[in-house]
Amino acid sequence: MSAALAPLPALAAETVIIRDAQVDLIQPSTYDHAEVYDSIVSNGEARTGSAVSIDRGNLRMERTRVLSTGDGMSALSYYGGEYRNNGVTYDAVIEGSDFTTRGERAFGLLFGSTTFDSRTGMLDRVGRITVRDSSVSTAGSEAHGMAVAGVNTVDFIGSRVATSGRGAHGAAMMGGTLALQDSTVETRGDGAHGVHARSMRWSITGHPPFAYRADLTLVDSSISTHGVGSVGILAGYQDGGVAEGIGADVRLDNAHVRSSQGHAVQFLRGKENTLRLARGSIIDGGDAVLLAGQADSVARVLAADSLLVGRGAQALVADQGAELQLDLARSEVRVGPGQGLAHARQDSRIAIRAVGSRLAGHVQVDADATLSVDLDGSDWNARGDSRLDQLGLRNRSTLVLGTGTVGDRMVVRGDLAIDDSTLVFDSALGDETSLTDHLWVQGSTAGHGAIRVNNLGGRGGRTEDGIQLIQVDGVSAATFQLAGRAVGGRYEYFLFQGSSSDPANGHWYLRSALQPEVVNPCAADPAAPGCGAPPPDPEPETPAEPRPVLRPEAGSYLANQRAALQMFGLQAQERHAAGAGDGLGGWAVVAGSTARHGAVADQLRVRGETTSLHIGTDLLAWGQDTRGAVGVLLGSGKANSTSRSRLTGYRAGGKVDGKVVGVYGQWRQRTDGDRGLYVDGTLQHARFGNSVQGDGLDTERYDSRSTSAAVEAGYAFTLLHSARRAVYVQPQAQLRYSRFDADAHTERNGTLIDGAGADGLGGRAGVRVFGHANATGGTRVQPYLAANWIRESHRHGLRLDGERVTGGVPRDRHEIAAGVQVHLGARWRAWGDLGWQRGNGGYRQANAALGLRRTW
Repeated sequence: MSAALAPLPALAAETVIIRDAQVDLIQPSTYDHAEVYDSIVSNGEARTGSAVSIDRGNLRMERTRVLSTGDGMSALSYYGGEYRNNGVTYDAVIEGSDFTTRGERAFGLLFGSTTFDSRTGMLDRVGRITVRDSSVSTAGSEAHGMAVAGVNTVDFIGSRVATSGRGAHGAAMMGGTLALQDSTVETRGDGAHGVHARSMRWSITGHPPFAYRADLTLVDSSISTHGVGSVGILAGYQDGGVAEGIGADVRLDNAHVRSSQGHAVQFLRGKENTLRLARGSIIDGGDAVLLAGQADSVARVLAADSLLVGRGAQALVADQGAELQLDLARSEVRVGPGQGLAHARQDSRIAIRAVGSRLAGHVQVDADATLSVDLDGSDWNARGDSRLDQLGLRNRSTLVLGTGTVGDRMVVRGDLAIDDSTLVFDSALGDETSLTDHLWVQGSTAGHGAIRVNNLGGRGGRTEDGIQLIQVDGVSAATFQLAGRAVGGRYEYFLFQGSSSDPANGHWYLRSALQPEVVNPCAADPAAPGCGAPPPDPEPETPAEPRPVLRPEAGSYLANQRAALQMFGLQAQERHAAGAGDGLGGWAVVAGSTARHGAVADQLRVRGETTSLHIGTDLLAWGQDTRGAVGVLLGSGKANSTSRSRLTGYRAGGKVDGKVVGVYGQWRQRTDGDRGLYVDGTLQHARFGNSVQGDGLDTERYDSRSTSAAVEAGYAFTLLHSARRAVYVQPQAQLRYSRFDADAHTERNGTLIDGAGADGLGGRAGVRVFGHANATGGTRVQPYLAANWIRESHRHGLRLDGERVTGGVPRDRHEIAAGVQVHLGARWRAWGDLGWQRGNGGYRQANAALGLRRTW
């Protein structure tokens, strides 16, 4: 725009005062002042201009309603400011007033600057306008709520703008400064932006053009747009020529900008576009959050303690040679499922730097564009296939490649620098053909980091070269260690640089085996035979096959299974003291055991402890010379176990809580219980709550049940009998059947645990020797010794993803036990015993029990 104007004369100003009136038009002469209070102003019959028009004068307006109807008819036009020609400063203060327009191109508030100083070629107006506790409403296409031009400064405080119509912006800036505080701007209409902050060049004939930058500030304020293509804030240079050095400056302080069907913030041309967000600010785009989409557009965004929300295909977009730099501090970029973080298109550039922040979404870069991500103490969930040029992680940053499904790919066309940070992969762990997330670095790597692997449904398997996680085409100087554990099915996986067939290739793999350790005997004893002589030419050897590693949780599942099956097993003498007398009775038994299981797959060492409490009562008893009884029992028990891998040192713990109910019956040939035949039977049903937790893994919980039946018989005959003492020998045998049922349990890593396979027969055969003094009345003490052979029909086991694991408890065990029964008068009996079992594979178990019975 250009104009040739004469210098302004210095004229005396008059003041127009309107109070409590209803008037048509307020249009005082140039330089006049206006004060309007408690009034209603409309445009009447006028069809052009404004209902209120002030040119180079002061304006005071309070509690007034201004209405205009008609195309191009604005509610208020104000041209004030400081005039360099006459040295007079004009401003406007508007409070508690409402402005309404109905018509196309009818602005609510127009704050203009179109008069130039002929000596400098610069705009004269340096106006300051304050709008407080007021509202602006427009209806019509291109009917902006506010228009701010040139070098005006507008303070919009505690006020509201609402527009309805195509292209009706909440505020249209052509240079100038607009500061919103505790205010709202809302538009409803296609292409109706919240604020169009447009920097421009203005000129006058005979003078070079001057750039007038648009400065926008929002404090405790909000902008929302609801039309197709309506941008929350459209900022930057928009004019012909080169935009060097021209851009818009936007500041948000606890502000919220939301566009439901457009970009949250879009940058136009300009080399110095800046957006600053602070103090909980939120920008939320129905399409992109940030878009720099024009050549010669350079935008820098600095977000501190803020949130950026993208609801379109990509949160950040640069196109057509634009540059977009995002610096985050304690902030977050949030996107929906399947949506991206950034896309650098067509010769553009995006640089993301995050400090103490969180990012989400995949990134893409065109062949002629560049995109870099630098994380400092930050987390990025890439959520899908990504491509970028440079990647940096430091200060405990985390990059998650996956989406919770397997097979996501990230390609870094340049280098990866990592320092004290973690890469997270989703994999379906099996053999080396397994699907996995994958990182391909086409440049070089440097630094040190960790790799965490989540198994998603992988059933485990043997590997040779391994499952490739990272491919490095350049210098592979970065080192990685496995964070936590990688487990699939029964297998433990380990991280290696290089494949088995090409250990120097620099790539990174998971393998379900440890390399066998090569032991040099001369290193331990240099004086050993043959160690001093020069070594002969080595014979070609076939490399030892790496050994698959069983994870310790398998031992804990087995220990839980075994504890459930043993927890409530009682022998007849542990429930009834011999010679208990006639009549009904009740009893209680406390039992405990500690076991060191045999090695599971020659890798796991398992230890367990079990405690239980039984109580029971006879319901029916009969007989004089012989005695029979039936009764019911209840019980509860607990078990704890530890499984440790001797190969890896990893541990797992198991816990079992059980409850049991049952019935029993017993018949004795003699009531004194010393000699003769006895037959005993039980039927029990138990339920268990189980848990297993391995090092670095989540706790797994599952339920199980068991039903068991046992029949026991024995016959005692006299070995020694005299007036003072008696000794008896009692061969005895027990046969039991157990049915064990555990819920099929899927671990959080996807491994299916099937506890079937523990059903079967078991038995015990042995001899018991006991004796007592032949005293009448009082207390009688009866010690005893026992030796038993215990036999299981099969080895208990379970399946992890279909692969059976057995071991820990041998099928054949031998037991010795010693104890004592004490007859405390006619009605009370107490007993206790200690037992010791051992079996193949280093199995050891110690048992102890205490019992008490009373008859009545």
